[in-house]
Amino acid sequence: MVAPAPDLAEERQEAARQLVVFALGEERLALPMSAVREIVRPLPLAPVPRAPGFLLGLANLRGRVLPVLDLRRLVGAEPREPDDATRVLVLEWRGSRLGLVVDAVRRVLEAAADALETARGAAAALATDVLAGVVRDGAEVVQVLDLEVLLDGRLEEAAPQAVEGPVLEAADDA
Repeated sequence: MVAPAPDLAEERQEAARQLVVFALGEERLALPMSAVREIVRPLPLAPVPRAPGFLLGLANLRGRVLPVLDLRRLVGAEPREPDDATRVLVLEWRGSRLGLVVDAVRRVLEAAADALETARGAAAALATDVLAGVVRDGAEVVQVLDLEVLLDGRLEEAAPQAVEGPVLEAADDA
């Protein structure tokens, strides 16, 4: 009996994991490249009534409505004004797209599959519950975010507050 050929994509994923490394203040954070669809400059935003502070608003990205979240507020960091380095990571999460505002995008890091260490005991600045782990890149420690933990429940909890606003109430009266 002949063993099935290994899936080439799976082999590549195991061999190296690409991470988008970005800045949040002095911290270096990352997300898997597979979650990032594109990186854009900040977009004009339409405010959402009664939205939580981390939901900055809705953007029009080539005809698609894109909720834009502030990563600083999601992790409890002080908000700051956008500058020339500020970027929006357009993410794919649970079949939807959303934008995540970061201070700056630094690079794409290729990390071996076994390079991801547990965040406990490592030099992690963020609460370890939102981290998938850390990767060491020379002397630098890159904290890899866990999107599921970071976003789970927060967007669902924000949706009812946002949709009860006066815009929808006015639309119901029409």
